[in-house]
Amino acid sequence: MALLDEQIVEEWLNSNGYFTIRGLKHGVGEIDLLAIKTQSKVPQYLHVEVQISFNPIGYIGGDSNARIRTEEEIKEGVYEYYKKKFTNERKIQKRNEVLPNVDWQFQFVHAVVKEPKELKYLKELGVKVISYKDILDDLLNNNIHSSSSVANDILKIVGYMNKAD
Repeated sequence: MALLDEQIVEEWLNSNGYFTIRGLKHGVGEIDLLAIKTQSKVPQYLHVEVQISFNPIGYIGGDSNARIRTEEEIKEGVYEYYKKKFTNERKIQKRNEVLPNVDWQFQFVHAVVKEPKELKYLKELGVKVISYKDILDDLLNNNIHSSSSVANDILKIVGYMNKAD
């Protein structure tokens, strides 16, 4: 399902005027999406990580331990995730191979999270947090369906189901 979720987020970015690169590999790691929009006065460069779960068993920070974590443990887990996904040297190098010396903005797309405080701490690190539901609502309510991707086909089915009697 992760691939489909990334395709839907990519569809949304494309419909908002971004050129996208999905699944950029670096060693064993990957950047989910890079999105570039140069039509406006100020170009935008996005590094987007997509983590969709509807029944999460673990935390964004990677800890799946059932015990209650302290605030400091939550913050540390989020910071480790942030470093791994956005500021890791290999990620920086790969982004610079695509476009050197630009100011990449970080975005995190999520569905249900086990610990909502993690989203707050991601925001404090400068990551824009976007709800998957908001993306789906935008795509379905604005009838933005222009590509021939599998994601677009799924969106048409969901849109049909929402309107069916």
